[in-house]
Amino acid sequence: MDSNEIKQISSNEAFEEINSNVGALLIDVRSELEWKKIGIPDLGDLNERLVLLELQSMPSMEINQNFLAELEENLSNRNVKNVMFMCKAGVRSQAAAVKSISVLLNANKNIKICNVSDGFEGKGFSIFGSMTSGWKNSGLPWKFIN
Repeated sequence: MDSNEIKQISSNEAFEEINSNVGALLIDVRSELEWKKIGIPDLGDLNERLVLLELQSMPSMEINQNFLAELEENLSNRNVKNVMFMCKAGVRSQAAAVKSISVLLNANKNIKICNVSDGFEGKGFSIFGSMTSGWKNSGLPWKFIN
């Protein structure tokens, strides 16, 4: 598998997948600062299908050297069939998906790897006439954390 085989999906498609597939896992690779200041997806009764795993820390943007080990730990004891990576607008999450291919394939040879291409905040802002996108701006459930 290479980066061309990572499926690009919207936040709405990710939400549908989480709600319909018990093997779905959403990994939010934004920074802890973003989770606290901007919010995280709220999956309600399905919150165990959400993993918060920093790829880079803000404000330094230092790479999390333990990212793959932490990912492996989060996959243990789970029957994961579909892993969806999400960041602010789909760039860091694509990088995380590419970086994670070998770990994910070791966990399950038939795993589906996706990038939530519009991310949590989206690529446009409706006040500027752009199409609204992203988990939060599409009206999907979200919450603030401490």
